[in-house]
Amino acid sequence: MDSETSANYYYKTAYFYSTNQSEIDRVYDILSEGSMDIKMFKDGCIKGNVCSNKDKDILFTSIPYDENWIVYIDGKKCETISLLDGAFVGVEIPEGNHEIELRFIDGWIIKGGIVSLFGVLFVAIICWLSLKNNNNNINISERMGNTSEE
Repeated sequence: MDSETSANYYYKTAYFYSTNQSEIDRVYDILSEGSMDIKMFKDGCIKGNVCSNKDKDILFTSIPYDENWIVYIDGKKCETISLLDGAFVGVEIPEGNHEIELRFIDGWIIKGGIVSLFGVLFVAIICWLSLKNNNNNINISERMGNTSEE
């Protein structure tokens, strides 16, 4: 190789990492103790059971945070918590066994439904007024003795 096409790379510092698998397994076991047992999972709805060993424990989900997520604990609506600077949905749960339900209600669906309803009402009113106007025109022609058969 000539000097024009060859390149030399030098590293001043090299970093190496290793993991302690037994420590990872220990932390995983601790986190798994309070995990949610999912009973139903469908688009926009998750239901399951969770057991908390202390009051005001945090249920941490991997669901991206959105204000349209609604959480019910034992059928009662609860406030969601934005975890990790708005990254994930969380909720405080009291001590004990609880049934958890997470629902996503898209705000645009409700707004779109309202706009559609007004549109249908507007068209219905226009049709009604048009029919009413046509009936009035027919009645006036009949009163004057004019028919379209002439």
